[in-house]
Amino acid sequence: MNANRRTFLKTVGQGTLAASLVMSLPELAKSEADAADGGARNAGNAAGVAAQSSVAASSSANFSKEYLANQVFWEQPLSLNPVPAGRYDIVTDPSRKEAMGTAGGGKQTKSGVFAQPNGDLQIKIYAPETKNVEVYFLAMEPRPRIALQKQDDGMHTGVFPFDPTFCGPMSTDIYFDGTILLYPYIPIFWHRERPVNFIEIPDPETDWIQLRDVPHGAFARELFPTKSFGVQRCMVYTPPDYYKGGEFPVLYLQAGSGENESTWEYNGRAAHIVDNLLAESKCKPFIIVTCDGGVGNDAAGQYTQRVPDHDSMAAFRDMLLNDVIPFIESRYRVKKGKWNRAMAGLSRGCRQTSSTGIPHPEVFGYLGMFSGYMASATETGGRPEELAILRDPKRFANEFKVVFRSMGAADHLMPHFLEDNKKFEEGGLDKMPNYHYKLYPNQQHVWGAFRRGLHDFAQLIFT
Repeated sequence: MNANRRTFLKTVGQGTLAASLVMSLPELAKSEADAADGGARNAGNAAGVAAQSSVAASSSANFSKEYLANQVFWEQPLSLNPVPAGRYDIVTDPSRKEAMGTAGGGKQTKSGVFAQPNGDLQIKIYAPETKNVEVYFLAMEPRPRIALQKQDDGMHTGVFPFDPTFCGPMSTDIYFDGTILLYPYIPIFWHRERPVNFIEIPDPETDWIQLRDVPHGAFARELFPTKSFGVQRCMVYTPPDYYKGGEFPVLYLQAGSGENESTWEYNGRAAHIVDNLLAESKCKPFIIVTCDGGVGNDAAGQYTQRVPDHDSMAAFRDMLLNDVIPFIESRYRVKKGKWNRAMAGLSRGCRQTSSTGIPHPEVFGYLGMFSGYMASATETGGRPEELAILRDPKRFANEFKVVFRSMGAADHLMPHFLEDNKKFEEGGLDKMPNYHYKLYPNQQHVWGAFRRGLHDFAQLIFT
């Protein structure tokens, strides 16, 4: 059985329904136009529709399961335009009670999230038919909840006070009378295995994530074949001077659980971070490759796109070493060899970095582990000898030019991080010149800490 088919068959029913709805929309629009025009033309059109229905009833498609299971039917790129705060107006038509656009007439109301000069966030959600709107922030423990107040004009409003320990992009669940829905006038990205609304809370210490008037690189989306996991996706950042020629080193950069290859670009602003560092001559130009880290096999040994983290370590390592790196090195102008390859990741990506990079110093010369802890012997396939390099300071110094670890001081994973500290201290590795350690005050397990990790690590590699 085709590997992709095993994973995606369960979506066929939804895909078929979606296709039928899309096909019916032109007929619906035509019917509404006919009703508006009136006259004898309706009868003629009705006859035409009846004739088409007769043909449809007597015809039968014969799509194969493989065809209907193709991911083209369920993929969503999330390549959306930005939602600038305060610029998008919802124009409502009271007679239809729905968002229309400027042609619909009605009352104009501004909706979205508006950062104030003092850092407070003013939240305004237009939902005239909804009694209660609540906003939950998912990235903080305990999770803050704001119950918005409904105004007479149908706007639900509230204020989230500024907290310097809670900055950066924060994913949210927005409940409309108890049901989670995406709101179109608050930005959307991928988190927790689904699209979520997020709010970018200004961080006074990370102005280097901003889109500035500097030379910019580009993120491209690639599809690549794998030996065990079907056709996979990755995103590839090329620095501003890539198209002028020459070869470049590569950073293989992983995100965390519930995220995918798009996360470092849209959630992490990796391109902005590196573009701004390059503009200030604070790092060397390099390519970034981001992959979906959730690959693996289910209990029956069959490929599935989503597996528990501990099952994805070896599977991802195999895909990276056997499929991703050869693909990138055959398609892009890259410098080869371990001193031109780095690997880094946050949370689950931190464990994937340790379970891949530490056992394979012949492949990577630089390792970055952000807001996480090292993989256990179980996650390296039950081979504790693969971590033996951590007990050999001389080999550790010779095999890696940079080993970087970072963590938010308020991260819930701090106990595991401190256990890893002992491993480096017992081996004397914390005194080695290639070892770098960063603790970010007040930061939790959030993008504020992850972005800081990449920003600091990028300045150390390929020098």
